[in-house]
Amino acid sequence: MKQCLFCGTEIVSAYWLRKYCSTICKRHAFEENYKAKTGHNNSYDKYHKAKDLGLCPHCRIRAPESGKTYCARCSALKKQCDTKGRRRLKQSVIDAYGGKCTCCGETKFEFLSIDHINGGGKAHRAQLKGAGNSIYKWLKDNNYPKEEFRLLCYNCNLSLGYYRYCPHQRQVNDSN
Repeated sequence: MKQCLFCGTEIVSAYWLRKYCSTICKRHAFEENYKAKTGHNNSYDKYHKAKDLGLCPHCRIRAPESGKTYCARCSALKKQCDTKGRRRLKQSVIDAYGGKCTCCGETKFEFLSIDHINGGGKAHRAQLKGAGNSIYKWLKDNNYPKEEFRLLCYNCNLSLGYYRYCPHQRQVNDSN
């Protein structure tokens, strides 16, 4: 019996001329061979070849605007996908921290933000050296530490940052 050159399974006798048991094994074998010879995968080459030809590396059809990497259509699609990914990441952080402001109970997604309980947010953001979402990614990667961070609405967070108290807490204290 003949065996597949990639996975080693037996090839059915009806296909005795084949070297691979399936197109998947054939593709994997070629990709591994390509990676071994060049040091990178085929998509890497397609991206740079399209860029060198002056085409959009995503669709490889239209030319990007001057100074841009992608054509207008692909830029819009990429922006839309990136926005959805950022929203999903923020939503996972919000869900992990209870889904509402710990001070006033606000639940609207757009208003909620992360607060460093003991301060030091500016230094922590500088240490992360990323875009605005880097804090959410860091929280997710570190299993959402609850001792150092909490969920606040933007009003409560700014008030605590500027005045060292939240008006909602002061109202509760005044009524007692």
